[in-house]
Amino acid sequence: MKRLTKCVVVALMCAMASCAYAKLPALSSRVFERGDHTLGVLVGYGEGFSQKLAFNHCVLDSWFGNRGSLGIGAALGNCIDKHWDRLSLEVTASLHYQMSNNLDTYVSVGAGGGYKWYDKHHGNDDGFFSWSTNAGVRWYLSRAFALNIEAGYTFGSYILAGLCWRF
Repeated sequence: MKRLTKCVVVALMCAMASCAYAKLPALSSRVFERGDHTLGVLVGYGEGFSQKLAFNHCVLDSWFGNRGSLGIGAALGNCIDKHWDRLSLEVTASLHYQMSNNLDTYVSVGAGGGYKWYDKHHGNDDGFFSWSTNAGVRWYLSRAFALNIEAGYTFGSYILAGLCWRF
């Protein structure tokens, strides 16, 4: 699964770089501009059932032929299995590329820490280093609301889906 994650992230980055120099139609509006904030709520499955709450703030835009932007933020997530529960907090950075007026693609990395609680028969509670890498797509249905899908490794999940609000 880690190899698939790397392939998806590399393929998305290559697509973003090649599209930056292609003759794409002009955008009527940008989906992630400097000063924009997003809040995403996602659920997924991998090592267990995961939930993720992610905040992102656009700090730079007008890259890659006026289609790219850079975001920073934070993500809070947990993963629940039948023998343990873990809670993590990460600082994140994301590189966005707008393919069309409503489609925002991105790659994201994150790092932070967390705590893992075991049931009484399967281990001792302990802290751990938390990390994530993923590629995602947001399809905006309106100026402020999008459907969101991510593939990669985030809070114990390999694929997540949910909703995103822009404000």
